[in-house]
Amino acid sequence: MERGAKPQGPGGTGLRTRLVVYIDGFCVYCRQAGRLLRALDWGQRVEVRSFRHDESYRRFGIAPEALEAAMHAVALGPGTFRVVSGFAAVRLLLRHLPLLWPLWPAAWLLERVGWGERAYRWVARHRWILPDPGHCREGACSRK
Repeated sequence: MERGAKPQGPGGTGLRTRLVVYIDGFCVYCRQAGRLLRALDWGQRVEVRSFRHDESYRRFGIAPEALEAAMHAVALGPGTFRVVSGFAAVRLLLRHLPLLWPLWPAAWLLERVGWGERAYRWVARHRWILPDPGHCREGACSRK
């Protein structure tokens, strides 16, 4: 936690911290989760972006291959940032969205018994990828 930041919710995230969450914009489940996150973000502190449509993740040193494997969250503080992925990103989101705080104990328990990251990886491997035809027509779907 940053010096001088006031703790908030489980885990004590700073009040000034914002999150940028990179999801797979071709994944049906991921897009639904992004819409849900936006609806639950009353404080306007979480920004959900599709890494398929927005390459701003490059400035944080995140590789596209890593984003294909797992959701990433970037915690932005004054003059600094921290990148987490997978189940750690889920836990960070739980801390930033007060309406999800009741789920924090379950996430903590899943992590303690070693099932959190395992469950996240299973869901990530079994997600449905449905490319946006308009996006691919512009040549953005080709591998570089």
